[in-house]
This record gives sequence, structure tokens and C-alpha cells, in this order.
Amino acid sequence: MQLKTLETLILEANRAYLQGSPTLSDEEYDGLLEQLPEHHRLRVYLGEASQRPTYKHHPKMLSLSKAKTLDQAMVWASKWTPETALIVLPKLDGVACRLIFYSGIFVGAYTRGDGEFGEDISSKVVHVLARSHLAGHHVLVDGELVLSKDKFSPFKKQGAASARSVVVGLLSRDDSYALADAGVQFLGYAVHGGPTSWSTTSQALAGLEAQGVPTALVMHHGTAGSLTPGLLESARQSAKNSFVDTDGIVLRMDDRLAFGEQGATEHAPKGALALKHDNEVVTTTLSHVEWQIGRSGTVTPVVYVEPVTTEGATLRKATLHNAAQFLAFSPSIGSEVQIKRSGGVIPFVVSMGPPVGGPSQCLELPQVCPSCGGRVEYASETQIDLVCVTARQDRGSCPQAACSGLCHFAKVLGIDGIGPEIAETLVEAGATTGADVFSIAAKAMFGEFFTSGISRQLQQQVEAKTTLALAELLESLGMEMWGKVACQTVARNIPSSVPVEVLSQLDGFDFQSAFGPVVAQKMRASWAVHRATLQKLLRRVQLRPIDATAGLFGKVFVFTGELSISRTQAERAVVSLGATVATSVSKRTTSLVCADVGEQSTKTKKALALQAGGHSIEILNEAQFRQLVCQSAPPDSLD
Repeated sequence: MQLKTLETLILEANRAYLQGSPTLSDEEYDGLLEQLPEHHRLRVYLGEASQRPTYKHHPKMLSLSKAKTLDQAMVWASKWTPETALIVLPKLDGVACRLIFYSGIFVGAYTRGDGEFGEDISSKVVHVLARSHLAGHHVLVDGELVLSKDKFSPFKKQGAASARSVVVGLLSRDDSYALADAGVQFLGYAVHGGPTSWSTTSQALAGLEAQGVPTALVMHHGTAGSLTPGLLESARQSAKNSFVDTDGIVLRMDDRLAFGEQGATEHAPKGALALKHDNEVVTTTLSHVEWQIGRSGTVTPVVYVEPVTTEGATLRKATLHNAAQFLAFSPSIGSEVQIKRSGGVIPFVVSMGPPVGGPSQCLELPQVCPSCGGRVEYASETQIDLVCVTARQDRGSCPQAACSGLCHFAKVLGIDGIGPEIAETLVEAGATTGADVFSIAAKAMFGEFFTSGISRQLQQQVEAKTTLALAELLESLGMEMWGKVACQTVARNIPSSVPVEVLSQLDGFDFQSAFGPVVAQKMRASWAVHRATLQKLLRRVQLRPIDATAGLFGKVFVFTGELSISRTQAERAVVSLGATVATSVSKRTTSLVCADVGEQSTKTKKALALQAGGHSIEILNEAQFRQLVCQSAPPDSLD
């Protein structure tokens, strides 16, 4: 994603957050922030108008690795010896910050910021603290600024989305007493420095409490061997019932020296883990339903609801997945709707009840495509998905399908300037395919549709994509059944880079041998529809020849965890060297790249099981992966 696009998304999220209606979850926000170069993060984190002094954290205030299930948490605990002392703390849902005491005197408080640089909030936090000195020691205390559920109640009646958003809003005010007057508290959860008697985190937190600095409650103190799923679930339930908002619990090595010796990944310490709460189901009412048309013509119902807050984000819509589920729920205006966020990201409807307040207008399946007015029908005899026949036959004739296709095309090729709004403008101007976009760039005509800044950005981005691999071009077309792996498989068997020969070889490709009869039939049908678009693209783009002698040719890579580079960057590096990328581990996999080999993810477990069964599959950490790529590519391949 381009730098300007990232900054805009984050600044818009900041503004929504300060207004009390967050549009992103913490994980989504952090994911965007981590894509920025370090020297840009502070500016967008604080916002355009912030002029407050900043502070460089040492050590960094890292985020935590996260588990979503009890099983994942137990796997993490099993990495340590049974006698390893572990504590369980609530994962506070507030604003993270660090207090600094020098020779026992409070000298500053700084937000977590991007983990490396924080904003100075000392003048506001000093009024929150009951005590501003600590018995002559140099101490850094990491914790959260929180608002109790009782104190949040009046703000909630005024429409505030969450206690955390209230604290953020109070921090943005010029009033130094705003936090204290609202009843905001600081609760510590980690300590750096202090007396030698604080050899464990639990001792350090108790020491802070004894000197008047409130801390998070240690909910359990035991050993790795004593942890059970039942104990962890009980702790999660206790955390949910806390006097402040929480979004899970934290498992942490208690011994401070041992914790430090474990080190950290790029993002998180290895000696701690956050176990998130189960995704919360929230209840609201249905406002209306809109039908969205995807690039393949699938017509999907999207439920719009009265705004409701869950996990720090305000939900206004959720997917109903397909026409069959729509009919099963039989929605009406005003229906009671239960919504859940899958993996903290995608809201979906769990269940639906009768309209609140009695009978109401019952909604029905569309009889024609809401976008182009064309005929709709079920995609197969199973009567699950509804499709726009016009979009299936000619994507460009259905505006919504064309917009979806352009967004997919831009995402695959890394043309970040084309989002939904830009795509809509292009479609209205008659540019309905990726080939049309390249044609506009060739004539330098973006200025006819967009401002000079946008047109210049689009021109530069498209011109940078004039040499591409065949696999990228095929995937960018968004053909049905032509996923990333399928496109790579087909491209690897098309040796020519001459357009006429490429088209001929694709026409004669043996799809059945490669993918089986059912998939082959759909791939051939989709290829027939999109062949003309590829033909036009090949007039504008140079194909990058496949080097069968490349060091990674024929290998199949799978990635797991967060690397220090983006997943897209890593995938493109191996594809450019002749490899294929898959999304899951199978017998075809030759290499699994792990952000943390010790983190027993599902993919890692499966790879180890395949190794035990005699399959040749290598498991690489990031350093080994970089070394492997650099042996076969220029030194800047992963920069």
C-alpha cells in the first residue's frame, strides 16, 4: 500500500476514534501502522495537529503475541519447563503508556505510540497519580490509562462508543485536569528497573501497590505445568467481569531476568502471550439489506444495522454470506440481529429473530441485478449463491462487478491508488478492465478524470508495472477458480513470453490433468470470457520470462506468522525466483517459512507431522529464508 494511502487511512481512523466511533479494531489499526516506515509513524499516530514533545522508549513498548483459543495458549505454555513460574493478568483495554521515575521522583509519562516513540502526556497523568515518588529508585512502569465501568456510564449515555475512546478524547484536550476530573486511573502491568528485591513481576507489582501506584491484579500465580484450559477460561471470565474493560488475559513469565533472556521478535516479547476473549456476539436491529456484486458476478447480501460497538469498533453492517442464508433467516426491517466478528475482522450474522416491536416489511431476494438490471439466477443446482448472468458473461456490463474486478486487479499488481471510489470513477468513464487502465496510462489521460495529484500517482504506479510475470497477469484478471496457486501452476507450464504463443499455449492447456475435470471445466469457461482482456494487456505489458534454472524453481512455499517484511513482499520474492506460493501446508509443500519457529502454529504442526511421515519439507525462520532468497537473487530482493 502506498505511503499516502496508509497515512490517510490511519488519520481517518484517528479522527473517528477521537469522535467516539472507532472504525477499526486495535489489531487492524496496528497492522496498518506497522506498514509505515518508522520515521512516519509518529506523525500519523499523533495526528496532523499534534505539537507535543515526544520521547524515545528504551526499551521499546512492544505489543504482545496473541492467541485466540485455549489450545493455542496451552501450546505456548508447553514451550517452557513445567516448573517455569507464570502469572496471569487481565489484558486491560485502555491507552498504553509508560511512567518514568528517576531517583524515585515522577519525571514523565508517555503514550506507547508506535512502540518506539511516544507522546508526552506528563502534565495530565501527574494529576491521576495518588503518589509521584517511589522510594529513591529508577523505575519505568508500563501500564494503561483506564476508565472504570462506573465512571464510563455517563459518557455512554452521551453516545460514547467505549471507555478507551473516552480516554483518547480526554488526552486530546488542552485541560491538564481532564483525565483526573473524569476519574481515569493508571494501572501498571510491567516494570523495568527498581530494587533488587523485585526479581519477579509479581513482586514488582506488589511493590508498586505498596507505594501507592495502582497495578493490574495478578489473577493467577503458578507454573507452566499447572496451567489447564479450565483455569485459563476461568481467568478469562474473571477478566470479563473486571471493574474496567478488558479484551483478554495475559500469560507472562514471572521471573524478570528469565523474561528478558527470552528476547523478542520484531513485534513482541517471547515471554508473554495475550489470550483474547471469545469473539463477542452483539445484538442490534436490521435497518436494510443491500446486494453487492463481486467480480465473478456473485450477488451477496449485506445487512445494514443500527450501530453497535464490539471489541472497540462500531459495527454498521455484516455479511449474510449468500442467498441461501438470506432465505434461511427470512429478514425483515427491524429484525433483531446477532453479529459476531470473525477473527476480530469480518462481521457476520450469527442469528436473526423477529422484528422488534412486531410485524414488519419482509425482505425478498432480488429479481434482477441491483447494479445492471440483468437477470439473476442460482449458480448451481445447490441453490446457495445467486449470480448476475450479465456479469458472468461480460463483467464490464455490470458496474459493480467491474468495480470489484478493477479493485482486485489493482490489489494483485500492487497499484494502491485504485480503491473503490477511484474504480467507480474509472468504470463510469468506460474503463472496466485492467487493460483499459493500462490504455489510459499509455495515453497519459488520467488527468481527464481525476485531480492532478491523483492522476500523477496513478500514472506513476501503472507505468511501474509494465514488466510482469504471467502468473501475476493471470491472477489480476480475477477469473473464477483461477486462484494464486492455480495461476502459478499454469504459468510455470507456459515457457514462452511471446504474446501470440502465450495465448495459444493457454488455449491448448491441459486443465483436466492439472486440476481435475470439475475445476477444469470452470477454468476453461472463465478463460474464454477473459481471454480478450489478457490479449489487450499483453499489448501494453512485457512478460518477465520464467527462468527454469532459478534456484527456487519448482519449490512450493507457505508462510506463517508476521515477518519483518510484508507477506506480499516475501511471496513476490520467491515467485520471481520460480517458486509457487500456497496458503496451506500439504504434501506438495517444500518450504514453510515461520516468523517464529518455536510458535507451534497449525501450519508448523502439520509440517512437522509431514516430516515425521518421511516427506521432505524444510522449516525455515526468517533469517534462513532471507539467506535462501539472497543466494539466488540480487541483495535488495527483500528490501
